[in-house]
Amino acid sequence: MSNKVLDFLIAEINKKVNRSDGLLPSCEIRVTPGRFKKYLSASLLEQQKAHEELDALSRAVTGLKVEYPATSFNEEKRIAWIEIADSRQLLRHLGIPVMADKHQRAAKRLADAPLALPTWAEELKLTCSRLWFEGKMFAGYNPDDCRKVLDAFRFIDHCEGPDFKSTDIRTVSAALYHDSKRLDGLGSIIAKLYREQVPEALRTAKPDEVLAFIGVHRFPPVLSVSGPVDLVTKRGVVSASACWPYLGVPPDGVEQITVTKQPSYVLFIENKTTFERYVRQIDDGGLVLYTNGFPSRKWQGVFKQLDRNIAADVPFYHWGDLDVGGCRILCFIQSLLERDLQPHMMTPFPADFHAENKDGRQIAIADIKLVLAYQKSAGIQALVAELETLEQSAGTITWIEQEYLDLRSPSV
Repeated sequence: MSNKVLDFLIAEINKKVNRSDGLLPSCEIRVTPGRFKKYLSASLLEQQKAHEELDALSRAVTGLKVEYPATSFNEEKRIAWIEIADSRQLLRHLGIPVMADKHQRAAKRLADAPLALPTWAEELKLTCSRLWFEGKMFAGYNPDDCRKVLDAFRFIDHCEGPDFKSTDIRTVSAALYHDSKRLDGLGSIIAKLYREQVPEALRTAKPDEVLAFIGVHRFPPVLSVSGPVDLVTKRGVVSASACWPYLGVPPDGVEQITVTKQPSYVLFIENKTTFERYVRQIDDGGLVLYTNGFPSRKWQGVFKQLDRNIAADVPFYHWGDLDVGGCRILCFIQSLLERDLQPHMMTPFPADFHAENKDGRQIAIADIKLVLAYQKSAGIQALVAELETLEQSAGTITWIEQEYLDLRSPSV
């Protein structure tokens, strides 16, 4: 069936009967100028060839009728309507899969998947299955994406289990899918599935940031800390104050963190290079922690313990990038604390700021303010006020790499 006109007619028949919400078992399709313009405008030879092959098809498939209106002596016949009594038989003869059957198979495969999911994820899985069975999409995914969606739920099954330990993306991907790069293509759907389970600041974050929060990182995570604390691990107590330049322990190995001496301040640093520089060059009694970008769930308990065990008059600071991602991290860490978190070294540079160490990237002030809008911390509100002042003359600020900034302690 290489005739383009016939191919067009078959496609129209398929579109009519082969619906995602269920196969239309029978129907009558009228040939109208609007819908069948391609057929009606074809050459006479193309139409005749299509008629011959369609008539042959009607003889081979019971219940398929092609009706032509009566014509005058010199008038060429054209199809008036096509009657289909058994759509399934016709599609089977043409080798066209029934869409609803495929959708229902995908829905059943997902619903029957033997996964030990938390209640919220199980409800999402069943919702997805039901929508697919009804011929609808789930979160932008259709039954053709069944393997991808199922693999995303397998990830949740793994990460929400009692034995899950923070690890890197390649290790998890190889263990779950026997493909170390498979997880790279699942970040977006995993982020969508977790949307209602993550803090507000993470709901519009990048997939890698959501994975990091869950406990799966590009690189194996290490809780890095410098200052007067002891880490109680599964095999004993390790003193961070006795380690130079800092102590690094996988967060799964930390059962408790105890304060051995009240620090002069607590500083969270988002950037690894900045953290490495800081702990080597500044030693003034502060407690400094590397957040590894978005800190994972496993680290939340550590941060909360510090908040409870450190005196209320000790200030807490955060040093991150002054962009949307950095401000999300700032807001997230603030959400873990009972006290105010103050931005450190997050001074906005004007749009016309000139320096050899800038990459030319401009950050929209409105985007940053949107992230910080509902924060009540005095320090964060002071940052918003600075941004609003700059916004009066320009809509952007200049992004500067942290590596080019001079180090400064919050106690100075």
